[in-house]
Order: sequence, then C-alpha cells, then structure tokens
Amino acid sequence: MTDEEMAAFVGRYYARAVRREPDAEQMAFFRKTVQSGLRPAELMAAIDYAVSVVGFEGVARDYWPHVQAEAQRIWREMRAAGFLDRQENPSP
Repeated sequence: MTDEEMAAFVGRYYARAVRREPDAEQMAFFRKTVQSGLRPAELMAAIDYAVSVVGFEGVARDYWPHVQAEAQRIWREMRAAGFLDRQENPSP
C-alpha cells in the first residue's frame, strides 16, 4: 500500500467515525503522519480516542484537535522508544 492509499484508508475511517468527510487539511495531516512513519492502526487509535473523549454525538469540528494531539503523542512515544527512525521521519 502506498502512503496515499494508507492516508485515504484512514480518511474513510475518520469519515465513518465522525460522520463527516475529512477536508483537504485533514487529509494532508493524514498523509504527513503516514509519511512520518505512523501506520494506519496508530491513526485509527487517535481517531478512536477522539470519539471516546467527545462522544458519538459530538460536532465534527470537536473531534479534530483530539485526533491531532493524540497522533502527535503516539508519534513522540514511538520515536522515543526507537520505533521510528529520527532522521527519516519528521514530526507530524
């Protein structure tokens, strides 16, 4: 799977979880995080976290700050643990 396909996969998951299609900025974030080394599973975990914080009846814009913060937290933890190559994978 290419990075673009993985980002599209995550975008579809996001759309199902929050009942709104991701905009261009959100898709760019998904592409950047995939390119930085996170797999779709980690991004899906960030989306699930946002849904658990906001709830199923939240407004779509309420989810996004939580998705971003959790994806960045996961990226930092994985990099610190040595799962991501620090030189090749810039921060999302």
